Amino acid sequence: GPLRESLLLAMGAVKDDSFKDIMQEGLEDDSAAIRRACVTGLTGMDAVDAAPAIAGLIHDEDRGVRQAVISALMDLDGRTFLKPILKRTDPAVESDQAVREQACEAILAIAKKLETEAFPPILEMLEKQEGVSSLTIGILQHYIDALRRSDSSKLPDALYQLGKALLGAERPVEAERPLKEAFELAKSSGADVPAPVDIWKSYIDASLKAGDPNLGDI
Repeated sequence: GPLRESLLLAMGAVKDDSFKDIMQEGLEDDSAAIRRACVTGLTGMDAVDAAPAIAGLIHDEDRGVRQAVISALMDLDGRTFLKPILKRTDPAVESDQAVREQACEAILAIAKKLETEAFPPILEMLEKQEGVSSLTIGILQHYIDALRRSDSSKLPDALYQLGKALLGAERPVEAERPLKEAFELAKSSGADVPAPVDIWKSYIDASLKAGDPNLGDI
């Protein structure tokens, strides 16, 4: 009951490893409140070794448990469990909007710390989903930041993808800047992918939709 739930939360706050086994056993309890308390308690104890057991509850029937799991995995070992969290952003997998929104926030928080090679698989998964344009845009923005830090030759293509994603989300004013930079970088580097002409066409499209008086000024 509520007393047991309070005790479990208190155990987590104490951060005594001797309580860890009790907490992990509670992950299989019939009560959603107890499962949620154990997830929260293990997170408070920084129990990284419990992350796989916690991840097993990401499909829990209780929305509150699923939300607690997403929060726990983000805090404990977000990079390892990025894929299952990402799946909860998909309406075909997760029916609850609040859970999907929390999963999106978690993915974006994790993405801030990722290296460049981690981003293409994320973007590939997002391509198969519907209704996640804002998440795709956020991931691309973090990807571009990572590419800039590594001075990568993949930057023009990422900027091009961001511009197209912003156009697809009906945000043409925001799309102009990355498309302009992508065109200039691709042209100066002589890159074939993306082809400067393709970027230029998207830039013109963005300028037209944005009503830019400096149409095509690149």
